[in-house]
Amino acid sequence: MAEMAALEYEKIKLLFDYTKFHIGLYTSIGTIVVAGYSAKVIHFEEVALCIGMLCIAVAGLAAGTITSTLPECSTLKEFYDKEHGIWLFQRIARHWRGWRGEEWTRIEHIAFWLGIISLVTSIAIAPVAQCFGIVTLG
Repeated sequence: MAEMAALEYEKIKLLFDYTKFHIGLYTSIGTIVVAGYSAKVIHFEEVALCIGMLCIAVAGLAAGTITSTLPECSTLKEFYDKEHGIWLFQRIARHWRGWRGEEWTRIEHIAFWLGIISLVTSIAIAPVAQCFGIVTLG
């Protein structure tokens, strides 16, 4: 029984550490994009840039929700099954109780990959957009 508890604790700890790493990654990506834009080193197509940064922010919000609620759970199953919400959102929309932990992890990963795809697309199509007179940033 003690071995099972230790294994469950290790799973919770791994998810927590993994998500903390992601938060650092999201912060680094945002910093690199802003620095590249400010220094005019990287050119971006503005719509794809805005979508990408919004997706990275949503991924960070989901990661923050995961890391802030994970310590309340003693097993990974409990975390995945329990509803977790953002306090302010719960106050505004009183009927919203939050999403299950498993849904938060999906939101985080989907938002991250959509953000990466959008940012890469923004950089890749910026030269083409400039040729056609479409507004680009940077």
